[in-house]
Amino acid sequence: MAWILFSAANGERQGLAAADVIFGKVDPSGHLSFTWYAGDGELPKMSDYNLTPDRTGGLGRTYMYFTRTPAWPFGFGMSYTRFRYSHVRFSRRRIAASGTLRVSLRVTNTGRRPGATVVQLYAAPPSVAGVTLPKEKLVGFRRTRVLAPRHGQRIAIAVPLIPALRMWSAQRGREVVYPGTWRFRLARSSADAIRTRGVQITGAIPPSIATVSLAPPALTLQPGQTLDLRGRNPWLDGLAPTQDQTEGDTIVSAVRRDDSFVDTSSAPLRFNSDRPDVLRVDANGIVSAVAPGVATVTVTLAGASASAPFVVAG
Repeated sequence: MAWILFSAANGERQGLAAADVIFGKVDPSGHLSFTWYAGDGELPKMSDYNLTPDRTGGLGRTYMYFTRTPAWPFGFGMSYTRFRYSHVRFSRRRIAASGTLRVSLRVTNTGRRPGATVVQLYAAPPSVAGVTLPKEKLVGFRRTRVLAPRHGQRIAIAVPLIPALRMWSAQRGREVVYPGTWRFRLARSSADAIRTRGVQITGAIPPSIATVSLAPPALTLQPGQTLDLRGRNPWLDGLAPTQDQTEGDTIVSAVRRDDSFVDTSSAPLRFNSDRPDVLRVDANGIVSAVAPGVATVTVTLAGASASAPFVVAG
């Protein structure tokens, strides 16, 4: 069988490592972290940065959208031995988007040489009218230890669904986990499935606060100066997308778990200064410089907080 030994970004021992694989001292267990296309004719022009087939003349890019047959698919890898996957278990057939799906299986070396492999888990979304979604996406993987012939290992992959399945919805202006039946595939590569299971995903990403930021336009004040922390930061003016400039260009900004902005102009923000004798801040977010020194102001919203140091110059 013909094969290619591919290696990249190695150090000074690259030659020795390659020799160990070529002469059989070490079993190759790496898998491609990219799609190896058969030729540039399978791809759009280099000046075309789109990924989806509907934007690239039906071609698509990456394993998530590619419509042709590549020379070697994403996740592909060869070995001097063989592996059997068995006793596959999915923890749930129906689960909320905020939950964690757990998949377990046993991997057995059925060949004559010691070796390791990488178990991969992909998820294919349901069809959504008017939305172009990827064919699948890698949501988890685990490498086995080096297994002696006829020996096996129990592997478990935990998939927190929100970070694994979330996708940006331009129509909604936020990240979503599309509800419906997702097809989870245990595989040797993106093109070589071992077991497929449909899992019903329900619910949505909770709208709770993920992060708060505090970006004052000035951090040095003179005694007697004031600053409204509920105002806009002129340094950020125009940097946020047009639809988000009301929330994204403010001194205090907050983002929900679905990556949507919070309107902080009316949000119940709480402000605090660790040194009121140097810098005071009232309940409305008005900072007043009192005396020379250094003070830290903290803003809190729904349990998430951010801080900024201020210098009051004498």
